[in-house]
Amino acid sequence: MEGLSGKMKNINFVRYMTQFHIFACVETWGIKHSDFQLAGYTVYNKTKEKASKYGHASSGISVFIKDSILKKNSCVVSAQCSDAMWIKLSHPFKLVSNYI
Repeated sequence: MEGLSGKMKNINFVRYMTQFHIFACVETWGIKHSDFQLAGYTVYNKTKEKASKYGHASSGISVFIKDSILKKNSCVVSAQCSDAMWIKLSHPFKLVSNYI
């Protein structure tokens, strides 16, 4: 992606991404406390603490989940290592075998 901040200002990018209920971006180049916001979504970020020798942060993961999904599901986020993020959504109702 080579930096998410600039792309979040591009209306065509935002319009395309908001077609999805859940989407992830990698190589966001966000630094600690980067605040990528998108109306109607909750974002989970995994960023580096310092910029690279090239003047920008390296790596970075941002996962956007539509707020309407989070209203119906519980969400557990784990980001214990610097290069991965686990997200588990749990629906409050059990699946009915007819729908499996």
